[in-house]
This record gives sequence, structure tokens and C-alpha cells, in this order.
Amino acid sequence: MAEDFVTRDQHRADLAELRLELANTLASLDKRTELIAQDLGVLRRDLEGLRSDVRQEMGTLRADLGTLHADLGTLRADTRQEVGGLRQEMQALRTEIGQEIQALRTEIGQEMRAWRQSTSRQLWVMIGVVTFAVLTGVIKLVFFP
Repeated sequence: MAEDFVTRDQHRADLAELRLELANTLASLDKRTELIAQDLGVLRRDLEGLRSDVRQEMGTLRADLGTLHADLGTLRADTRQEVGGLRQEMQALRTEIGQEIQALRTEIGQEMRAWRQSTSRQLWVMIGVVTFAVLTGVIKLVFFP
């Protein structure tokens, strides 16, 4: 236990050393705190800059979105107008094609009637020629044996 005994001077010296160490530690902590505060200030400025940039970019994006929305509305209107025009053109083509088909039917009908008449005449002429030939042959056989 005698070894555990410390003199008063030794005790004071130890306390002074501890105080100095504590003062150095506190000074180091103060310095670190100042550095952290400076870093926080820099980070805050950077963060404010980023916020400003993001706000500005968002404003730009909103403006661009508004422009795109307006362009889309114009495109829709133009598309509707073009579709309406195409529908009118298709209806006009349908009408024109219908008229052409009707004209072709009429023309084909007239040509068929003319062909039937022509064929009928040719048939009757052939019948007449054959009848004449048969009668001529019969007459020749009967009167000129």
C-alpha cells in the first residue's frame, strides 16, 4: 500500500498535467467544431445553390411542358382537321367510284344488248342461208334429178 501513496506535489503535478491535457483536448474539440461549422456553412451554400438550380430547372421544365402541351393541342387540332379532310375526300371518292361503276354497268348493258342483237341477226342470216341452201338442194334434186 505504500506504493499507492502519492505525494501532494506529485498529485498537483498530475492534476496540472491532466488540466493541460484537458485544455488541449478542449482546444482540439473547439478547432474541430469550427471546421465542422465551416463545412456546414459550405454545405449550406452548396445546398442553397443546388436548390436554386433545381428550382430554375423545374421552372424551365414547367415552361417546356406547357409548350409541349400547347403543341400537342395544336397537333390534335391539325390531326382532326386532316382526318376530317380525308373523310371528305374518301366520301367524294366513294361517290365518284359509285358513279363510275354505274356508268360501266350501263355501258356494259348497252354493249350486251347490241351484241345480242348482232348475234341474233347473224343467227337468223345463217338460218336463212342454210334454209336457202337446203331448199336449193331439194329443188335441184326434185326438178333436176
